[in-house]
Amino acid sequence: MTTIIDKLEKLDSRIIYILILIFTILPLVYPIGLPIPISSEVKQAYEFIEKIPSGSVVLIGDEFTAPSWTELGPSYIAVLKHLIKKDIKFVKMSYFSAEAPAAFDSMIKPRIQSYLDKYNYKYGEDWVDLGYLPGGEAALAAYASNIYVVPTDRYGKPLSELPLYQKLKSFKDFALVVELDPGAHLPEYLRQFQTTFGTPHITITYGVTKSAYIPYLASGQIKGMMAAIGGGAEYEQLVGSPGVASAGMDAVSTSHLLAAALLILGNITYIMKGGGRRKVK
Repeated sequence: MTTIIDKLEKLDSRIIYILILIFTILPLVYPIGLPIPISSEVKQAYEFIEKIPSGSVVLIGDEFTAPSWTELGPSYIAVLKHLIKKDIKFVKMSYFSAEAPAAFDSMIKPRIQSYLDKYNYKYGEDWVDLGYLPGGEAALAAYASNIYVVPTDRYGKPLSELPLYQKLKSFKDFALVVELDPGAHLPEYLRQFQTTFGTPHITITYGVTKSAYIPYLASGQIKGMMAAIGGGAEYEQLVGSPGVASAGMDAVSTSHLLAAALLILGNITYIMKGGGRRKVK
């Protein structure tokens, strides 16, 4: 008679592939909300923004593009929701990624639109988009020395006519710089903004660059950091708005649990079948 052990030993590998597929896809469609530990650098970023007074203005160095969606997108969305919820105004610009404005329109703005509507956030009064500033690091230096070096916003409207921008006199009026970093651009932002004006920085970066930025965190040059999908999931939890990153971490956790269960079953099957026993001659 065939035992359960025999059936497990002869289990079709296709069943395992199907189980992995199910355990990966289901949490993405129906997020579980499994608890995840919050790293110190993400907590520091959250707490720093929490302390910024309502009505303050934050500059966002938006270098987000479509290929960086998984690593930067979730954190970007969570931070914007946090700013809007706290009534912190923001000005966004990019100097490296010419496609960043289009990526914002198609991938980020639709996901924060409900917050913009809920908190009555109006363009020109509560947030401004400067678009792409060509010129590399020289563009950052020029903007730091004169925030009106760009006379119009992304849509061609004079900055002097925008109520939010009328409140800004110089770069010192920004309470924080949030920099989205798909390619090791943080040092350029720090050189032009933090070193010159002492403006606090928070970075949203790739997982592979996290270790390179730890010294900036230790020195106090940046006040916090979100790296890759894990950092995004942690910030979503702190903001109380689980999104794609939290769902992604659920998928990682459930698929790993399945892998662990299969390993245990495999070892049990091996032992029950007499594997590893020394044969007596």
